[in-house]
Amino acid sequence: MPQFKGVSKEAKSIIESLLVKEKNRPCARDVLDHPWLRMELQKTLTIDVDWKHLKSFYNYGKMKKITLTYIASQLNEVEINDLGSAFKKMDANGDGVITFDEMKAGNIFLKALNFTRKL
Repeated sequence: MPQFKGVSKEAKSIIESLLVKEKNRPCARDVLDHPWLRMELQKTLTIDVDWKHLKSFYNYGKMKKITLTYIASQLNEVEINDLGSAFKKMDANGDGVITFDEMKAGNIFLKALNFTRKL
């Protein structure tokens, strides 16, 4: 990404270590001991931020939340639990994200469950 071309390896390392599931995330002590936080600042770094894309990303999150809230409001508790179970079963590697291949495989699973209710 061009926005990170001037960012040090150490800074990228700490960011990558924090952008994982909570169970794999380092504790606060490990983060505070990270080499990047121990380095003296050698120069001022300016990162060019693409505000348009950042705002778009923020709005995507808001839209996702609104959509999920709407969907949840249309389902009863049993259907919500069934949907959560179906998601977990489709998420083959357990990373919390369903890939296109997992979705294709899961479509067969959902049809087998007869989970065809239209929202």
